[in-house]
Amino acid sequence: MINHYKLLTFHYYTNETSSEIPDLPGIYGWYFPLYLFPKLYNEDKYSVNRYLTFINSVFLYDSAIRGSAETFMRTDEFAWERHTISFKKGRTDIDDQKSKAAECWKDIMSNPDLRETFSQYLFEASVLLPPLYIGQAKISLKQRYKQHITVMKNNEGDEVSKFNKRFTDFMAETKIAVQVNDLIFGCIPLFYTEEAQHKLSEDHIEAMLLVIEQVLLRTACPPFSGK
Repeated sequence: MINHYKLLTFHYYTNETSSEIPDLPGIYGWYFPLYLFPKLYNEDKYSVNRYLTFINSVFLYDSAIRGSAETFMRTDEFAWERHTISFKKGRTDIDDQKSKAAECWKDIMSNPDLRETFSQYLFEASVLLPPLYIGQAKISLKQRYKQHITVMKNNEGDEVSKFNKRFTDFMAETKIAVQVNDLIFGCIPLFYTEEAQHKLSEDHIEAMLLVIEQVLLRTACPPFSGK
């Protein structure tokens, strides 16, 4: 076992700390920030279920459908009739009338000081959400971050970051005021140092990143990653 090929601990970055993202190859993910979203706030209507519906709508996206995960199955087995069945992915709610969590939510929202503390802790918990997107950076995580948050096009006129377009289009469709640079960027640089990186060939680096990425994609199932 070669000790200097250890993996770094998972690090998280916001737009404000993005200058600290390592200029090294690695695996990364984008995470949705758990803000309280003040524009939605209304003590009479802003229930925990309304908040969950808002957050969950982001995770109901499907990259193959390019929208909310919904599909149809049609049967032509009948002589004069055609039947269509609709399948739509959803999430469970919290019972606003019986749930202790719903009661606690109301108490927190009605207490400005408690709400402020709760808001900060809730944001920290964002990193425990499933990732919206998982990818690999063969050369530089810092460079890949910049490509994702900027609408860049290649020589053929196609956008470099398909994730940016998918996410931005869906946020516009669902009227959620969150941009890619509002998300949390989490990453694992492959090496402690650039010196250690150079001890392996580019083919070896690409092979390791590819396998790790594919394992994560098929276990985490990030909604905005393309298949």
